[in-house]
Amino acid sequence: MWEKLKCEGSEHYKTGGTEAIDIYKNKGVFKPFALCSIVKYATRNMDKELNPKDIIKIIHYAEFLLAEQNEKDVRNLNRQGKDQLKDIVKGKG
Repeated sequence: MWEKLKCEGSEHYKTGGTEAIDIYKNKGVFKPFALCSIVKYATRNMDKELNPKDIIKIIHYAEFLLAEQNEKDVRNLNRQGKDQLKDIVKGKG
């Protein structure tokens, strides 16, 4: 999902290489970065007519946040499933 969202985003996400957004994700700082970006784009539209490009960026960052959370949820489910399987094999389940 992450790579698909990058392809749908701004041109600088479409290089195919490692982007700053990937580094933020890998270092565990993507969530605060994305939330700050959402606030930035939202606040610069407070006192003027809405800029559709900024609103699209807000939505895009929100989609990235959901994709990252979904990946974490899947990893946690996989971990839980492995733990349950270990318990079954050990005769605890």
